[in-house]
Amino acid sequence: MKELKRHYLLVFPFLLLLLITAFLLPLKLTWIVFFTLGFLWPWGLLTPELREKVRSPRYRFSFFRLMFWLEDQIEGQMFFESKFSLKFISRILGPILFSFILSLIGGFEIFLSCLLGLILGESWLYYNKRHYPKAYENKEPSLSENSL
Repeated sequence: MKELKRHYLLVFPFLLLLLITAFLLPLKLTWIVFFTLGFLWPWGLLTPELREKVRSPRYRFSFFRLMFWLEDQIEGQMFFESKFSLKFISRILGPILFSFILSLIGGFEIFLSCLLGLILGESWLYYNKRHYPKAYENKEPSLSENSL
């Protein structure tokens, strides 16, 4: 199976289940949208071949390019070398910063829902990395790659 299809098959069934549950519960649309943003951010960063695709001039102003740029900037400022914590922290600081800035305008529920989605998304990613290690071996780009 192609690695992109495998990547999507690991994330979308669980996200679909979460979204159906969220729409059945009496939640505001803001909660659902920012929960989904927090859940999908780490998965978007690990999508195979997406980093190379957004480097083209066609995607100069795309949100994915901003995500990768923000991750590279955070990773460049890290001073410790623990592989797990470095990748985990560089993936979570982007959505936390983004949702915190938006919560200053729109309320604390934006930050809280994005944080909950991020925690669940990273937990699901950790679960999949433990049970499907072949899908993730050598897929995380190193800092030494070309910068955005």
